[in-house]
Amino acid sequence: MPVQEIRGYSLSLYHFNIQYVAGDVAKYHVLATKSFRPFLDFYIKYPQFKASCEIQGHFIAFLGRYYRDDLVKLVELVMKRKQVELVSVHYSDQIYLAYPRRDMEESIRVNDETLARYGLRRGGTFFAQENFFGPGMIPLMKEHGYKVALLNRHYLRHYQGELPAVPYYERDGVYFLPGGGFTARDKQRLGTTYDHVPEVGYDYWGDGELAFTKGSNYLPGHGPSEAKRLKRLALYINRHKSGFKTEFCTTYIDKLLELGVKPEPLPPVLDGSWNYPSYGGVYLWMGRYRLPWEKDGHIRTHTFVTRGRILAAETLLSHVKPVPWNITKALKMAWRHLLLAEVSDSTGQTPVPVEVEYSFMESGKARNAADSVIAWARGQLGIAPGAKVLVDCKAKGYQVLDDAGFRDLVWAETGKASSLADLERDVGPLNASAWNVKRGRLSVAKPPEAPKGLVEYYVYFDHVGRPSRVLSRILGIARSNGKFGYHATYDKHFSNFVGFTVPLRQDRIIASLALDETNVVDHSIGDFKIQETIGKTFLPLPNGLIGIGDGTYIIKHNLHGNTHVAATIDVRDKAVGFLQDNPPSKMRTEWKFSIVKGSRQAAIDRANEINVWPKVLV
Repeated sequence: MPVQEIRGYSLSLYHFNIQYVAGDVAKYHVLATKSFRPFLDFYIKYPQFKASCEIQGHFIAFLGRYYRDDLVKLVELVMKRKQVELVSVHYSDQIYLAYPRRDMEESIRVNDETLARYGLRRGGTFFAQENFFGPGMIPLMKEHGYKVALLNRHYLRHYQGELPAVPYYERDGVYFLPGGGFTARDKQRLGTTYDHVPEVGYDYWGDGELAFTKGSNYLPGHGPSEAKRLKRLALYINRHKSGFKTEFCTTYIDKLLELGVKPEPLPPVLDGSWNYPSYGGVYLWMGRYRLPWEKDGHIRTHTFVTRGRILAAETLLSHVKPVPWNITKALKMAWRHLLLAEVSDSTGQTPVPVEVEYSFMESGKARNAADSVIAWARGQLGIAPGAKVLVDCKAKGYQVLDDAGFRDLVWAETGKASSLADLERDVGPLNASAWNVKRGRLSVAKPPEAPKGLVEYYVYFDHVGRPSRVLSRILGIARSNGKFGYHATYDKHFSNFVGFTVPLRQDRIIASLALDETNVVDHSIGDFKIQETIGKTFLPLPNGLIGIGDGTYIIKHNLHGNTHVAATIDVRDKAVGFLQDNPPSKMRTEWKFSIVKGSRQAAIDRANEINVWPKVLV
C-alpha cells in the first residue's frame, strides 16, 4: 500500500513476563511454549504484520538456555525481517520505582549485555512491567536511547482527569503515547490543521500471555487458542483493508515528526502504574494486601538491606587491586539475583506463596554472593576475622571499629530516648492519627548528633494490626479487588488501614520521586486532579523523603524492619501517612522514621545517607 494511502497506524504492544508466576520454573516452560511460541509463529507466518513486543533479558536468557529454536525465530523477526520491535527495558520485571536510580541503571546494563549475547538489539520504545512510570525515568530514557514511552490512560487520568485526545506528548526531548488512540473524530475536534495527521489505534496493549491462548497461565488448561489466533488475524487483515498499517510505536512517532506535528507538553504527573484507580499505583505492590500470605513491606525492605550489602562489597573491592575474575563475577551475580528479587509479582496483583518466597530466596542468593566478596576483600585488606567494619557507601571508605567505635555507632543508630513532646517542641505539632492499631508501641529517640542544617528525631512504630470488624474484613476484600476509592466515611469507620497519618501544613505535594533522589518535587495539590479520582496518590519514596510543609520532612528508613511501604498522600483530607491496607491479621510491623526540620538540601542529603548510599556494618 503506498504511503499516501495510509489512513493511520495500528499499534500492538505484547507484554510477556517470564516471572508471571515468579519462582515456579514449570510455569516458565508453559509460558515459553504455550504463550510465547504462538505469538512467534503468528508473526513468522504473516510477514505483512508488525508489532511491538516487550520482553525482559531474563526471559531471553531462559530461551537461550532451553528453547534455542524459539530464540532463533525472535532474532529472525527482530533483526532480519524488522517485523517485531523489541521493547526491553529491564533485566527482571521489577517494580523499579521502589528502588534507587542505581538499581535501574544496573538493570539496563545487564539487560543490554544479555540481549547482545544472543544477537538482539532493543528498539526505542519504553514500556515497563505493570506500565510503571515516573518523571524520574525521563533522564534515564534519554541517556540510554529510549525515544517514546507508552502511558496508560488510567495513569494520566488519575493525575490530570479526562484529557482531550492528542497524537502525542513531549517532555525534555522524550515523547509519550497515551492510551486511547487518536481517531478521525479527534482530528475533527481539533480542526483542519490536523487533517494531515495519521490516526492511531491500539489493537493490543497488555499481557501477551493472553493474546493467542485460552485460560490463565496460573491455571491448568492454558495453551494455544485457534479461535484467538483467527480473531487476531481477521482484525489485522481488516485493519490493512481499511487503510491502517500495523507498525511499531517508534515508527508512528517518526511519522508525526516527519509531518511536523507538534506534540503537547506532558502535563504534571508523579510515580504510578497502569489501572491506577484499581491498583492505587505502586500501593498494590507496596502496602496493599489481598491475600493472607503477602509480605509487601518485609520483601521490599529485605531487598533494600541486601542492596546495602552489595554496595558495601563494591566499596571494599574498590580498595583492592587487582581483583580476580571470580570475585568480579560474584559481584555481578549479586546484582543479577537482586534484580530478580525486586520483581513486582512477589508483592502485587495476587501473588501465590511461591512468588512471595521467590523474592526472599533471590535476595538471599544476592546477599550470599555479596558476603563472599566482602569476606575476600576483608582478607585482602588485612582486616582481622571478627572485626567490625563500617563501610561508607557514599564516601567509598571504610573504618575498622574498636569497642568504643561500635558503641558510638549503636548510639547513633538507635538514639537517646526522648519523647513526642520534645519532638513537637522542636519541629512543631504533628497531630498524628493512628489507624486500626491493635497492639502498638510508639517510641521517640534523638540522635546524639543531628546532621548539619537539621533537627532530627527518630520515631519507632512497632505494632500488630488487624481488621477490627468482620464487616470491615469483608468490605476490604471486595474493595481490594474492585475500584479502589470508597467514600470518606468508609475510610474513617470501616477501613482496614493500619498505620498512621499526619496532617499537611501546606496544600502541597513535596517529595523525592523515584530515580530522582537528589531532588524534591514541590507541587500545589491543585496541579493535579487526584481529588476527582480516588482522592489519594501513593509514592514509593526510594530515598524515603516526603515533606509535610513548613520545612518539616518525614524520612522512612527503608532498611529497617518492614518500613519500605508506599507513602499515602490524601489530597481530600490534606494528610500524608504510611498505611497498610488489609494486612494479614497477625503480621507484626516494625517501622522507623526520621522526623527532620531544616533546609531542603540537608533533608535530601540525610534521606540519601539513610537509604540510597547507606553506611553498612559488615
